Amino acid sequence: MTITLAVFAFLTPPVAVVALIAAKLAEADYIKAAIEATKVAIGGFLIPFMFAYAPVLLFQRQELSSAMMAIVASVSCLLVFEISFVGYFSSKCDFFERFIALMSGISLFCFFILNKQLLFIRGLSLLAFLILIQIHKKKGLIREAKD
Repeated sequence: MTITLAVFAFLTPPVAVVALIAAKLAEADYIKAAIEATKVAIGGFLIPFMFAYAPVLLFQRQELSSAMMAIVASVSCLLVFEISFVGYFSSKCDFFERFIALMSGISLFCFFILNKQLLFIRGLSLLAFLILIQIHKKKGLIREAKD
């Protein structure tokens, strides 16, 4: 786990060598680039913990139902944390949508630690609700563009 965190040190401030290079190439502010890089990479900090609590992600044998739940939960958890921190899904997210994504991510991540199926169901339900909101918003944006 320490190797993973050391690799992410290149991405996050105050070191952020990757952000420094990207900011120079884009002629952008270094600190703003480093903060945006951290937002985008926030899910990567959770992956080592997911490996520890869900060994199936490291291709270790596990029963099929719990393995499928762990895989779906890990992908969904990373997706909703990215939506929450970046603020964009299929369109720009407002505060309420980002809050729903954050609550979904917390529920799915707690599912790994506590192994309670209710947290898995709650996290996926919140993700489904977020998807429905985004579909409704997208249809409204398309209707506005046609008018």
